[in-house]
Amino acid sequence: MIDAARAGAPNSKILPEQRHVLDTLPERHREVLRHIGEGRSNAQIARRMYLTEATVKGYVSRLLKTFRLANRTQAAIFAHQSGILLNDDEHDRHRQ
Repeated sequence: MIDAARAGAPNSKILPEQRHVLDTLPERHREVLRHIGEGRSNAQIARRMYLTEATVKGYVSRLLKTFRLANRTQAAIFAHQSGILLNDDEHDRHRQ
């Protein structure tokens, strides 16, 4: 599973309902998920997105709850498996 996550390409470990939620996720949530997938801390994400750290914590908590993930490590793996780290054109190609 970790090797697949490192590869950065989506795979079958993403459930169809998770894919649907991911596809309809607001851009700010997607951006936070990308940062988590890139290994950034809440403080680093807050600085990059011009948010407070408390706001980032709220986004992270909602993402964990939405995708039923136990922790940031699972969120990072999910981000890699989902293909969200790819640019938008690459993401669309992997989905087809």
